[in-house]
Amino acid sequence: MRAVHYLACAWMVVVAGGCKSTPNDGYAIDFRLSFDASVSDAMLAQATALHLDVSGAEIFATDIALAGKLDGRTAGLRYKPGAQSGMLMFTFIASGASGRFAAGSASVTLKPGTQVIDVSLAESIPQTDGGRTDAATDGGVAMDMALCGNGVVDPGEACDPGAGSAKPCPKSVADCDDQNDCTTDTFSGSACAAACAHAPVANGVACGAIPDGGASGTCQSGACCKGCVSGGACVAGTTDSTKCGTGGNACADCTTTGSTCSAGLCSGCGAASCTTEGRLCGASSCGFNCGACADSCMSGGTLTHYACSNKACVAVNPPANCGLFMTCASANTCNTQCQGDGDCLSTAFCDSTSKTCKPKAPKGGACSAEVTGDHECASPYVCSWAHDTKSGFCTATRCTQCLAGT
Repeated sequence: MRAVHYLACAWMVVVAGGCKSTPNDGYAIDFRLSFDASVSDAMLAQATALHLDVSGAEIFATDIALAGKLDGRTAGLRYKPGAQSGMLMFTFIASGASGRFAAGSASVTLKPGTQVIDVSLAESIPQTDGGRTDAATDGGVAMDMALCGNGVVDPGEACDPGAGSAKPCPKSVADCDDQNDCTTDTFSGSACAAACAHAPVANGVACGAIPDGGASGTCQSGACCKGCVSGGACVAGTTDSTKCGTGGNACADCTTTGSTCSAGLCSGCGAASCTTEGRLCGASSCGFNCGACADSCMSGGTLTHYACSNKACVAVNPPANCGLFMTCASANTCNTQCQGDGDCLSTAFCDSTSKTCKPKAPKGGACSAEVTGDHECASPYVCSWAHDTKSGFCTATRCTQCLAGT
C-alpha cells in the first residue's frame, strides 16, 4: 500500500478566518483524496492547487498547494474542526495551469475520534459564473461546488445546507419521511446533491392505523383511501351519492330508486330489511334502509304494529292483546287454538276438548277431575271430588265428596 502524503493544514484546527494551532481534543477528519479515471495524467501533471470550502457547523475556505504533494493519483489531508457536533460539508476543487479541472465533495457528521473519509475527485466541466469557472457536475447538471453551503439553492443544486436555506439538505433516509403510509421513502446523493424520493406502494396495502391496531383504509395510487375504490380511483361517499363504502374496499353501487350514500352506507333501499318479526329496520344488501316494518307478536300474546322512524321500527299503537293466548299464529294474527297450557296466559289453561284457552277457576269454581284437574284451578287451589263423586270443584285442600265452597 502506498503511503498517503498529507497536505498543508495537517494537525491544525480550521476555523473561520484561517488555520491556527489548538490542543488535540480527539476530533479529526482524515481525507483520502483520489482522482478518478475521468481526470487525465496530463491534467494531474499540471496540478498546482487544491481549493477547500467548508460549510455547515463551521465555515472555512483555503487554497493548498498541490505541487509535489501527490502520490500518483492520491493525497491526504487532515482537518481538525473547531466544532464538536453537527455536520460539515466539504468541497474540494483542484486547479492547474489551465484552470480548475476536478472536484469532489463529502458530508461528515462530527463525532469524537479520527474519521477516515474517502473522497473521489472527478473531472469538472467549467461553467462561467461572473468570471468563475469552478463548476462541477452532478448527474450531468452543472453545479458550482464552491457555492454549496451558502444558504441559497443555486442553479444545479438540489438543496443547500447553509443557514437560512429555503430548502435544507436531507442527511439520511430519516429526513425523507413524508408521513405517508402509501409511499416508500429513499435517500440519495450528498451535500447539495442530496435528494429524497417517494415511490407509491402497491394498491391495496393497509394504511391509516387506528388505536386497536387495525387500519382505516388501503393505499390507492400512493394515497390512503378511507372512502371506497371505484374504477381504480378513491371515491368519498360525500362526493358521489351513488358510490358507497369505507376503508378502501370496493364501492357498493346505490342504484335503487331514491337510494343515496350516507356515512358509508346506502339508504332508501325499501322494506326488504324488516324480514324478521320484531326486528328493527336494519341492514339489507345495500345498507340501512327505511321501509315498512312487519307487525310482531310480543310475549304475553300482544300484537304490536310498527312503523319505520329514523331507520328504526317504532311501535305506533297501544298493544293489542290476544286474549288468553300467550302466542300468536303469525306476526299479525292471534292464535285461536292451543296445544298445551304453555300457549295460554298464566291465568288460563288449555282445554283438551276444545283446544282453546279458558280462565282458571277460583275457589268453588268447577274443575274436571281430582288431581288431573288441578291445572284448571287458580293457584293455590286444587280440584276435589264433589259430593256426587261425578264432578269437581276447586278447594283449598284436597277432599273427597266435599261440598261446594269447601
